Amino acid sequence: MAWNGNGIYETIILPRWLRWTVYLTTVALFASGAVWLVVHYSRSGAEDLPHPAESWLLRVHGLAMMVGLFVYGSLLRAHMVNAWQMQRNRSTGVLVAAVLAVLTLTGYLLYYASGESARPVISAAHWVIGLAIGVLLPLHIWQGRRERRAVR
Repeated sequence: MAWNGNGIYETIILPRWLRWTVYLTTVALFASGAVWLVVHYSRSGAEDLPHPAESWLLRVHGLAMMVGLFVYGSLLRAHMVNAWQMQRNRSTGVLVAAVLAVLTLTGYLLYYASGESARPVISAAHWVIGLAIGVLLPLHIWQGRRERRAVR
Protein backbone atom coordinates (compact mmCIF):
# COMPACT_ATOMS: atom_id res chain seq x y z
CA MET A 1 0.00 0.00 0.00
CA ALA A 2 1.03 3.57 -0.59
CA TRP A 3 0.51 6.57 1.65
CA ASN A 4 -1.26 9.29 -0.33
CA GLY A 5 -0.40 12.15 2.03
CA ASN A 6 -4.03 12.72 3.04
CA GLY A 7 -4.09 10.12 5.80
CA ILE A 8 -5.22 7.36 3.44
CA TYR A 9 -3.34 4.29 2.31
CA GLU A 10 -3.98 3.31 -1.28
CA THR A 11 -3.34 0.04 -3.03
CA ILE A 12 -2.78 -1.02 -6.61
CA ILE A 13 -4.65 -4.28 -6.12
CA LEU A 14 -7.96 -3.97 -7.89
CA PRO A 15 -11.19 -4.88 -6.14
CA ARG A 16 -12.37 -8.32 -7.26
CA TRP A 17 -15.37 -6.94 -9.22
CA LEU A 18 -13.16 -4.53 -11.17
CA ARG A 19 -10.45 -7.11 -11.78
CA TRP A 20 -12.99 -9.59 -13.20
CA THR A 21 -14.66 -6.85 -15.25
CA VAL A 22 -11.28 -6.03 -16.80
CA TYR A 23 -10.64 -9.72 -17.50
CA LEU A 24 -14.08 -10.39 -19.01
CA THR A 25 -14.06 -7.21 -21.08
CA THR A 26 -10.61 -8.00 -22.44
CA VAL A 27 -11.64 -11.57 -23.27
CA ALA A 28 -14.78 -10.30 -25.04
CA LEU A 29 -12.74 -7.80 -27.07
CA PHE A 30 -10.01 -10.28 -27.90
CA ALA A 31 -12.38 -13.14 -28.76
CA SER A 32 -14.78 -11.08 -30.88
CA GLY A 33 -11.86 -9.53 -32.78
CA ALA A 34 -10.04 -12.83 -33.26
CA VAL A 35 -13.17 -14.67 -34.41
CA TRP A 36 -13.96 -11.79 -36.77
CA LEU A 37 -10.47 -12.16 -38.27
CA VAL A 38 -10.97 -15.89 -38.83
CA VAL A 39 -14.43 -15.43 -40.36
CA HIS A 40 -13.38 -12.45 -42.50
CA TYR A 41 -10.17 -13.90 -43.88
CA SER A 42 -11.30 -17.51 -44.27
CA ARG A 43 -13.84 -16.79 -47.00
CA SER A 44 -12.87 -17.70 -50.51
CA GLY A 45 -11.69 -14.93 -52.80
CA ALA A 46 -14.65 -15.46 -55.14
CA GLU A 47 -17.14 -14.25 -52.53
CA ASP A 48 -17.85 -10.55 -52.62
CA LEU A 49 -20.29 -10.60 -49.73
CA PRO A 50 -19.13 -10.61 -46.12
CA HIS A 51 -19.95 -13.58 -43.93
CA PRO A 52 -23.27 -13.04 -42.07
CA ALA A 53 -21.49 -13.36 -38.70
CA GLU A 54 -19.12 -10.45 -39.41
CA SER A 55 -21.60 -7.69 -38.63
CA TRP A 56 -22.68 -9.40 -35.40
CA LEU A 57 -19.10 -9.94 -34.32
CA LEU A 58 -18.37 -6.26 -34.93
CA ARG A 59 -21.43 -5.31 -32.88
CA VAL A 60 -20.20 -7.46 -29.98
CA HIS A 61 -16.73 -5.98 -30.41
CA GLY A 62 -18.15 -2.44 -30.38
CA LEU A 63 -20.21 -3.08 -27.25
CA ALA A 64 -17.23 -4.64 -25.49
CA MET A 65 -15.16 -1.64 -26.58
CA MET A 66 -17.63 0.79 -24.96
CA VAL A 67 -17.45 -1.17 -21.71
CA GLY A 68 -13.67 -1.39 -22.15
CA LEU A 69 -13.25 2.37 -22.49
CA PHE A 70 -15.10 2.84 -19.22
CA VAL A 71 -13.33 0.02 -17.38
CA TYR A 72 -9.82 0.74 -18.65
CA GLY A 73 -10.35 4.44 -17.98
CA SER A 74 -11.32 3.68 -14.39
CA LEU A 75 -7.92 2.04 -13.92
CA LEU A 76 -6.13 5.35 -14.37
CA ARG A 77 -6.70 6.52 -10.81
CA ALA A 78 -7.51 3.21 -9.18
CA HIS A 79 -4.41 1.45 -10.40
CA MET A 80 -2.03 3.20 -12.78
CA VAL A 81 -1.21 6.37 -10.85
CA ASN A 82 -0.70 4.45 -7.60
CA ALA A 83 1.46 1.80 -9.28
CA TRP A 84 3.56 4.48 -10.95
CA GLN A 85 4.14 6.27 -7.64
CA MET A 86 5.04 2.96 -5.98
CA GLN A 87 7.40 2.20 -8.92
CA ARG A 88 5.70 -1.16 -9.52
CA ASN A 89 5.45 -3.05 -12.80
CA ARG A 90 6.06 0.07 -14.88
CA SER A 91 7.47 -1.52 -18.05
CA THR A 92 4.56 -3.81 -18.88
CA GLY A 93 2.07 -1.31 -17.47
CA VAL A 94 3.23 1.40 -19.87
CA LEU A 95 3.19 -1.12 -22.70
CA VAL A 96 -0.38 -2.24 -21.95
CA ALA A 97 -1.55 1.39 -21.64
CA ALA A 98 0.15 2.31 -24.93
CA VAL A 99 -1.37 -0.68 -26.72
CA LEU A 100 -4.83 0.21 -25.41
CA ALA A 101 -4.36 3.82 -26.56
CA VAL A 102 -3.27 2.73 -30.05
CA LEU A 103 -6.18 0.27 -30.26
CA THR A 104 -8.57 3.05 -29.29
CA LEU A 105 -7.10 5.37 -31.92
CA THR A 106 -7.03 2.79 -34.73
CA GLY A 107 -10.53 1.60 -33.82
CA TYR A 108 -11.78 5.17 -34.01
CA LEU A 109 -10.07 5.67 -37.36
CA LEU A 110 -11.56 2.45 -38.73
CA TYR A 111 -15.05 3.43 -37.66
CA TYR A 112 -15.08 7.15 -38.37
CA ALA A 113 -12.14 8.53 -40.26
CA SER A 114 -10.28 6.18 -42.57
CA GLY A 115 -10.53 6.50 -46.31
CA GLU A 116 -10.49 3.42 -48.48
CA SER A 117 -6.78 3.74 -49.26
CA ALA A 118 -5.74 3.93 -45.59
CA ARG A 119 -8.26 1.39 -44.31
CA PRO A 120 -6.23 -1.80 -45.00
CA VAL A 121 -3.15 -0.38 -43.24
CA ILE A 122 -5.12 0.85 -40.23
CA SER A 123 -7.05 -2.43 -40.07
CA ALA A 124 -3.86 -4.51 -40.14
CA ALA A 125 -2.29 -2.33 -37.44
CA HIS A 126 -5.44 -2.64 -35.31
CA TRP A 127 -5.68 -6.42 -35.42
CA VAL A 128 -1.94 -7.07 -35.07
CA ILE A 129 -1.78 -4.83 -32.02
CA GLY A 130 -5.09 -6.27 -30.78
CA LEU A 131 -3.67 -9.77 -30.88
CA ALA A 132 -0.66 -8.51 -28.91
CA ILE A 133 -2.87 -7.55 -25.96
CA GLY A 134 -3.68 -11.23 -25.59
CA VAL A 135 -0.04 -11.71 -24.56
CA LEU A 136 0.71 -8.35 -22.92
CA LEU A 137 -2.09 -8.23 -20.38
CA PRO A 138 -1.43 -11.73 -18.98
CA LEU A 139 2.30 -10.86 -18.89
CA HIS A 140 1.52 -7.65 -16.98
CA ILE A 141 -0.66 -9.54 -14.49
CA TRP A 142 1.93 -12.28 -14.02
CA GLN A 143 4.77 -9.79 -13.53
CA GLY A 144 2.72 -7.76 -11.06
CA ARG A 145 1.89 -10.83 -8.98
CA ARG A 146 5.52 -11.94 -9.08
CA GLU A 147 6.71 -8.50 -7.89
CA ARG A 148 4.09 -8.44 -5.14
CA ARG A 149 5.29 -11.83 -3.85
CA ALA A 150 8.91 -10.60 -3.96
CA VAL A 151 8.03 -7.45 -1.96
CA ARG A 152 6.39 -9.53 0.78
